[in-house]
Amino acid sequence: MRKLGFVSGHCLSPNQWNKIDHFDFVCDSPVPSRFIDLDRIYPGSKFILTTRNVNDWLSSCRTFFIDKRPPERIKEKWFLDYRVEIFGTAKFDAKLFEETYYKHNERVRKYFLESNSRLLILDITKGEGWVKLIDFLGLSID
Repeated sequence: MRKLGFVSGHCLSPNQWNKIDHFDFVCDSPVPSRFIDLDRIYPGSKFILTTRNVNDWLSSCRTFFIDKRPPERIKEKWFLDYRVEIFGTAKFDAKLFEETYYKHNERVRKYFLESNSRLLILDITKGEGWVKLIDFLGLSID
């Protein structure tokens, strides 16, 4: 989104979240658990649900939650709070994460069922990307 010229926020701290109006686009925590609130606050906005093979996603989560950012190494309490808000736990739990993955994807699809022109489902691991994104955003490629 930054390459397209949007002011983007990624994994916003509570201080940044309180200034969300400064961003054109937000992603990552805590967006997955707050997308309905965001839609109510910003009616007509567009949403992107990124998907991929659940086992690949779990492997990535395992690496991130256990090796790169285990709970005991995180100093920002808000970061752990977001994990609990989204997954119900601050620690990696494959079964719980898999359930959360499917429930979240279903919840998003169901929520946007009647306004699916505002939802883009994108699997970049299958080669989906720029063309689909540009079209969804109503931009042109020069």
